[in-house]
Amino acid sequence: MKPLLYTLLLLTVSFSYATEIFSYKLKDNEKFISAQAVNFSSEGILHTVVVRNRDTKSFDLVSFYKEADRQIKQLATATFEDKPEMVSYHKVNNTVTLLFYHRNVLSITDIDLTSNTVTKKDIPFREKPENIVTLPNKSIVINSDVNGRNISFLTIENSQSFNTKTTNVPIAFQKEIKNSFLGKLEIVNTNEYVKNGAINKTQAYYENGTFMLIKDTKTDEKLEAILITPESSEPVVQRDFTSTVKLAKIKDSNNQVIDQKLYGIYLGKEDFGVSVFDIHTGNEEKKLLLSEDIAQIENAVKIKTYMKTATKSKMKTTISVNKTKSNNYTVTVSYVEKERYNYYFNDWFWMHHHQQMMLQQQQMTIPRPGGFGPSFPMYESDAFFFEEKNQSLSFTLDTDLNLLTDNTEPTKYEFIDKKRIIKNLNENKELKNTSVGFLEDEYSFLYTDKKEETLFIDRSTIIKNY
Repeated sequence: MKPLLYTLLLLTVSFSYATEIFSYKLKDNEKFISAQAVNFSSEGILHTVVVRNRDTKSFDLVSFYKEADRQIKQLATATFEDKPEMVSYHKVNNTVTLLFYHRNVLSITDIDLTSNTVTKKDIPFREKPENIVTLPNKSIVINSDVNGRNISFLTIENSQSFNTKTTNVPIAFQKEIKNSFLGKLEIVNTNEYVKNGAINKTQAYYENGTFMLIKDTKTDEKLEAILITPESSEPVVQRDFTSTVKLAKIKDSNNQVIDQKLYGIYLGKEDFGVSVFDIHTGNEEKKLLLSEDIAQIENAVKIKTYMKTATKSKMKTTISVNKTKSNNYTVTVSYVEKERYNYYFNDWFWMHHHQQMMLQQQQMTIPRPGGFGPSFPMYESDAFFFEEKNQSLSFTLDTDLNLLTDNTEPTKYEFIDKKRIIKNLNENKELKNTSVGFLEDEYSFLYTDKKEETLFIDRSTIIKNY
């Protein structure tokens, strides 16, 4: 019955409104290369398209800004000598700043939405930046030298305002810094709600001028952190976080940082505990046990079902924290399959291209109603994906970390399953070169016709709580 129910819901939603699709025809001398969309909170979505100019052999960035009121505006074109790859973005007032990397150059590109002008600054950059903190109002590129002796922070506000600060690392921490930067760091985004979060042994966070490397230790109830604050009189410090939750044996653990607090989850065979620490002192400020505390507000059958799966060896326990609209904290404990799950900072940034490549090998054949011209008439809702969801347990703490009996308070960030929406778009064979951005209640997607001569921008309502 479930597939039928979701299909009926899908058909109801798909035809619940009609909207004119925006279109833009490329010039005869323009060849489509790629498309990407970025969103700025609930304010708007920027659709960017890279085209190759057949006459000049340069690459042009053709952009369209969709405001929350659904108006679409074409923006001024930016030009690059080599194919640009977007690595970060942010917005201050009416200026959008995009960071592009191309052949040893980092291009800081400002687009003024009011005057519709482009300002660009190119700075030498030997390699593509991998470790970037994307904040609403600035982007921070973080690098270490090969020996871990120093860490540099390139803070970019716009093309006219950027600076680099370098912090020397004490000898005691250099090996750890070196090892952490050998590959791409798993930087956790705390500016939006991610249901499961990161699962790497070492995770990175950035809050209020402090860069944090959190590492699981061989002792499961202990976490270690290196905190780097360039503006501090003691810029590099280490903190240990030891949980005092009473578990016979800890099978697994994980963590998340938000508002200068480290939340640790510790999974046992029949129980789990949660500890909350002050990130700067390492002091344990709160501890909870499933059996003693959370069981008082959660359904016993649900707990039993959850623990049965969460304790399987193939699972990795996760913890995520979502602020409520009254600034309390809703904590969600869940699990993922270790071999199948990946956390991506700005996951839409990576997933869009990855899934398009995968679909070249495997396509779903989906029947669709007849019609004329490029359209998205039937599968525009993520409700089409009705696979089973993993179980989770949630509870809410107030600002003093007291456990609340009411766990229904609205959260600041609603969970939107962006991966399913992106997958849906990519699997629709009528759409080519899709890219998507998200607002609070809808998503906007760009695609091309099969000849890649015309761009289309459409929208769809986000289905929540179906």
